[in-house]
Amino acid sequence: MFSKWVKFPSAQLSFFSVAAIAVPLWLINPAEALACSISGRLYGTNGRSYTVALLNRQGYWVREAYAGPRYSFSSVSAGSYRLRVVRNGRYVSTSPRERSVRCNRGGRIDRMDFNLL
Repeated sequence: MFSKWVKFPSAQLSFFSVAAIAVPLWLINPAEALACSISGRLYGTNGRSYTVALLNRQGYWVREAYAGPRYSFSSVSAGSYRLRVVRNGRYVSTSPRERSVRCNRGGRIDRMDFNLL
């Protein structure tokens, strides 16, 4: 069997070529390929701690990010979301009150900023 590999190096090369192409396909996480990132800034924090809540279309809490004063969400699944600023478990008065975002595959949404009132 080994002698076949030595006599026909092109067969060995094509085997490794196929393996080199197939391996990266195994490493791709489909969820990440469909995900996006969201980031922004919270103005007027004056050193106080706030979080930005990521809510799904129905208004349910998906997750939160610390805003000090910048915040970001990574690996957000494709879909529609709302962003709200929270402190001590309660929504805070901001301008705008909330932001609506639509995540597309591999997209990056920047400047989702809020001003504290």
